[in-house]
Amino acid sequence: MISYQRYCDQLHQLYDSKTLQNQIVVQVVRLLDDSILLQTAVPSTAKDLSHLELKITYSQVYQEPLLLLRVWRKDQSQEDESDFVSLWFPQDVSALLGIDKSFQLELDAVVSPTSHLQETWYSIHPCDTAEIVGDQAKYADGYLNRWLSVFLFSWLI
Repeated sequence: MISYQRYCDQLHQLYDSKTLQNQIVVQVVRLLDDSILLQTAVPSTAKDLSHLELKITYSQVYQEPLLLLRVWRKDQSQEDESDFVSLWFPQDVSALLGIDKSFQLELDAVVSPTSHLQETWYSIHPCDTAEIVGDQAKYADGYLNRWLSVFLFSWLI
C-alpha cells in the first residue's frame, strides 16, 4: 500500500523525471493533480488499432495506484473514405495487447474529475498489488516506479 500523499509526491517526481516521456511508444503525457494521462502507440500488430489511452490514478479503496486503459481503433468514414478513430472495447483486450493473464483486467465505470460524468475504462484490478510490488519499508520511496515496471512496462514496451 501507498498513502495518497506519498503517491502524489511520487507521481509528480515520475512526471518530472521524464521516465514516461522517454518511452518510445509514449506519444503524449499530461499531468493532472493526482493522475497522469498517456497516449501511446499500440503494442499489437492489429492494423485497425489507432492508439491506447492510459490513466495512472489512485484507488482510495485499495490505497494503491490504479491503471486504467482504453483502446482506440481506426474506422473509415463511408462518405469520404477518410479515417477517424473511435473508442473500442474488445472482449479479450488482454490477448489483443499481450497483457499477462495474471492481471485482472475488467471494464469499469469511472467518474471523470473534470466533467463529473461516468467514463468507461478497462482497469487492472489493484487487489494483489502490495504482494506483487512489495510493500516493505525499503521499497516505499520507489513504490510507484516498481508498480509501473510491473503493471505497465511489462506489457507496453
